[in-house]
Amino acid sequence: DVMIFSPANFLNIYFSSDILSRDLLLDSTIVYLDIDEDTRRERLSVRYVGGNEDDSLERRLQADKNDFEFIDNIDFSFYKYVRLCNKSEVDDFLKKLLS
Repeated sequence: DVMIFSPANFLNIYFSSDILSRDLLLDSTIVYLDIDEDTRRERLSVRYVGGNEDDSLERRLQADKNDFEFIDNIDFSFYKYVRLCNKSEVDDFLKKLLS
């Protein structure tokens, strides 16, 4: 099973007093795709007005930056946590996961 959470939803579960929610995280592997801004800008530009960088693209990049700025302050020591920063790391992780 795969679950995708926004940072806000992850924090809701992370700080939840609901035992089932906490157990869900403890039994899961958290994968954070830490993609550099240049790569994100390049990929997003294809989605916005045929590659033109417009205001909505800049707003999205700023919103993502704001949403993920807390990630380095979370104590993941209780969780299975993987931070992947490039395509080869993602490929290696998927090979291990699927083997």
